[in-house]
Amino acid sequence: MLPSRFVDVGPADGSRHPYLYMPSKDSDYRNLSADSRRYIGLSYCWGSDPTLTTTASSLETRKKGIHMMDLPQTIYDAVVITRRLGIGYLWVDALCILQGTDDLAITDWKRESSKMADIYGNAFLTIAAAAPRSGREGIYFSRKPPNWQVAMKFSAKINPPLNGPAYVGSKLHSVLALMSPCGIAAGHCRSAYFPLA
Repeated sequence: MLPSRFVDVGPADGSRHPYLYMPSKDSDYRNLSADSRRYIGLSYCWGSDPTLTTTASSLETRKKGIHMMDLPQTIYDAVVITRRLGIGYLWVDALCILQGTDDLAITDWKRESSKMADIYGNAFLTIAAAAPRSGREGIYFSRKPPNWQVAMKFSAKINPPLNGPAYVGSKLHSVLALMSPCGIAAGHCRSAYFPLA
């Protein structure tokens, strides 16, 4: 079950701003290959800070474009990650579900929120920004480095350029949690912990 809207993140070089894309209104979307229809989900805490949202009155504007500098840091980071992974679409509740108290927003929220389990479940992967207390803090954050390193071997059966090792450890200044249906769409993952010398 598809969401009604995605954020089309634009090309990796950033030559075009993201915009709100409605796949149900685009007959070409159904003709795309499964790889081209992949999307990433973003799970994060809005916090009490106001965040950029889509409302009934801003919907048409969002469909024309969303300036990167207008995005809260967490959504900005997710757009950049999505682009770098070569995925065309990002699902963010604040932008992809109409917000507000008007009848259109309430109806949209009821319909779209009922699909959330499927939206996250069908995502190529979900970025879980678990540590930030608001959308303004971003996905990456400073932390005291641990005394270990994680080495992951990632193999993507449907996208071989993603194959190779990924290392996360005390040399990094941030944490990024990526959840993926390993062994199904993305391939298979193995991880091991190594103490740093």
